[in-house]
Amino acid sequence: MMSTILLAFCAFAFAGALALTGALTCIINRLLQVVHTTGQLIAATLATTILVTGATCNGKLALLIPAELFKGAYCRMGLDNKNLSRTIEDGCTVIEPLIPWTAAGIYMATTLGVSTLELLPWAIQCYAAVFLALIYGFTGFGIARITPENSLNKKETQREIA
Repeated sequence: MMSTILLAFCAFAFAGALALTGALTCIINRLLQVVHTTGQLIAATLATTILVTGATCNGKLALLIPAELFKGAYCRMGLDNKNLSRTIEDGCTVIEPLIPWTAAGIYMATTLGVSTLELLPWAIQCYAAVFLALIYGFTGFGIARITPENSLNKKETQREIA
């Protein structure tokens, strides 16, 4: 277990360095300059999430970092936060076991006793989620929009919590 825990600590240290230097923010701002549609935004979110998962070897970071980086873009395009949440889950949680060097990939390979490439043909739900997210984004099916009513309810809820 020590190798998996050490991998997680290294991933958090790497993410901390990227966050402090502002490298990720610069990259995302460049990327968002060419994103003009909901489908493009969802594709960019998926690509970023998969890239962060592979680079940091940790799914928890790949859930947190893209969520913070893309939430403003989703708001500007009038998309509800649940779209961002679903897209990040589709790009991280179900893809992480298919990347051999991530904690989930190592766990799946050692627990099942098969390599990640041997598992790939049978993990249809894992990669199908990415294709479904892209279909949702480019067709608009299942995409929740922010309505003035929803934003008022959220503001009232935030006041009640405070």
